[in-house]
Amino acid sequence: MSWLNKLPWLSLILLLLSYCLFGWYFSATIPLGRDLVLANFDRWNWSIAPESVDLVIFLGMGSAIILVCLSVTAASFLDIISGNWFKSDARAVASVLVWTFVVVLTICLFEQFVRLLVLLAAALLARIDLQRLGCNRWQTLLVLTLICFAGLSTGWLVFLWQNGAETTEALRLAGNWA
Repeated sequence: MSWLNKLPWLSLILLLLSYCLFGWYFSATIPLGRDLVLANFDRWNWSIAPESVDLVIFLGMGSAIILVCLSVTAASFLDIISGNWFKSDARAVASVLVWTFVVVLTICLFEQFVRLLVLLAAALLARIDLQRLGCNRWQTLLVLTLICFAGLSTGWLVFLWQNGAETTEALRLAGNWA
């Protein structure tokens, strides 16, 4: 139990709370995203069940969480991003085009970028504290992933609990996916 006392509780609670808030916000915007996807599918005369759209959205969020956790625990993340990109002219041009696109997206979607930046900062802080504690990369990845999923799920469930009548239907649909 001495390892439990050594855990960086402040940074882990900050990570959990930031993902709880993001889960709450994200679950509040899911109906808008679902309606947008369904409207576009109707425009093309394709049919898709709303439950399938929700499943794809949540699988996408799960993949994004794993990607964020992997990106903050990778030892050479900056090498992966910038690495040897400028050793040839073609790679330099491709790198400049990609980074230009990223900057334009950041400016156009600044509000979403700030949300992502807060999540990344909380995950980086927790990673630094866990590695200072002596955890290896895989332990850090496991702890961060579990806390991020727990926070996102908690925020989602709190949103559903606050909205009363829709909770039963959403939980029933979530049970059908399992």
